[in-house]
Amino acid sequence: DTVKVFKANMIIPQIASDVEESDNIEIPKKCPVCNHETEIIDNNGVQYLSCPNDFCHAKFIKKLDLFTSRNAMNIDGISEQILTRLFKEKMVNDFSDLYHLDKYKDAIINFDGFGVKSYDNMIKSIEKSRKVKLANFIYALGISEIGFSRAKLICKKFNNDIEKVRNLTFEDLNNIDGLGEVIATKWVETFNNPDFIKSFENILKEIEFVDVKNNNSGKFDNLTFVITGSVNNFKNRDELVEYIENLGGKVVKAISNNVNYLINNDVTSTSTKNKKAHELGISIISEDDLLKMSNEE
Repeated sequence: DTVKVFKANMIIPQIASDVEESDNIEIPKKCPVCNHETEIIDNNGVQYLSCPNDFCHAKFIKKLDLFTSRNAMNIDGISEQILTRLFKEKMVNDFSDLYHLDKYKDAIINFDGFGVKSYDNMIKSIEKSRKVKLANFIYALGISEIGFSRAKLICKKFNNDIEKVRNLTFEDLNNIDGLGEVIATKWVETFNNPDFIKSFENILKEIEFVDVKNNNSGKFDNLTFVITGSVNNFKNRDELVEYIENLGGKVVKAISNNVNYLINNDVTSTSTKNKKAHELGISIISEDDLLKMSNEE
């Protein structure tokens, strides 16, 4: 069909309407990868076509891709294409297998477009990932409904203690502001799944957790921030988020009455978030203003 598309928030492509409305799409009844019967899931009025097979190969490749991503185990030099090849060659069937790829050096360096240098860089990055923060590791596991922000929230709440985190109860999680019953249920189900536990234990044998340095001054306690635009004083937005959280603050994505500050280095911008902040009377500050607030400029 011909569809109309616009830029939401000035950048994000979003479909506005279906001009033809032919309604002739045939919904696949079988997953094209594992041939399992598909199902349509309704999530708050939005319908999703899904493969319910937890052992679908395509799902595992995506889990590997998440596991190696920057906010997870941060393994460079290992694309989704390489992960797919490693899986097809039966070199990686579990997350922990990534830490034993040296057994297949001769085969891997002969992958198309790879070679010795690419292999060495990949192995070096894999070895570096053995030391990881607990929140990054929890996010890397791909637990349903647990993004990086929620992983950090949970780990911080329980003092980055792996034993506490792995044994959390429904009540423990449901009592955390920002989670709720659905997330608590998903978490408990996951940590009671024998297949997940086996994989979880395998990875723990390969890694060690690094201490999280928290600034306990609490200068941003009870303050909520939204970040928009480019960053100047930090390597990337993730580093800025970590800086705020270490001072007790909270970073969310959307402007609302619960937000105290919008951080935008272009404070005079006419962006959607700036306009919304003005409407709600939310202060718009730059990174320099933020650093002055923390007295660490």
